[in-house]
Amino acid sequence: KGHLSGFILDVWEKEPLFSDTVAKKAHLATPHIAGYSLQAKRKATEMIADALHRFFNLKPPASAQNKMHHLLFPESPRSLREVLEVIHPAFQYDRQLRALTGMPPSEKASGFHAIRHHSGLRNEFSQIVVEKEITDTFPVLTSLGITNG
Repeated sequence: KGHLSGFILDVWEKEPLFSDTVAKKAHLATPHIAGYSLQAKRKATEMIADALHRFFNLKPPASAQNKMHHLLFPESPRSLREVLEVIHPAFQYDRQLRALTGMPPSEKASGFHAIRHHSGLRNEFSQIVVEKEITDTFPVLTSLGITNG
């Protein structure tokens, strides 16, 4: 019908000066944090190390093994949102980004960068393990790459 609704946005035109209007209409708005995971940083570091080793004609180092991250929930989550809030801080990023709407450009830009750079690194979904009861209750988690064990 030519209408867009219920969208999630992580990459912004003219970032860090994102559109307040678009941010307000998004279901979830995050400050370009897609690459901010332990695994993405490790992979980028490995790529740089591999390139340096090739350039200097050195034997490449052994690749690091990804460590699975087991999440335990103190009580059974009542909603998928509760699970996702533990697994990934996207809702926290969303609140912080929305707090920047209406700010002067310099404050908005520095705030956008601060959210990205001062938030802790997270694990990618493929590296997260939760209890079987949780994936049974919320099977969409397995389609995101989260496993149980």
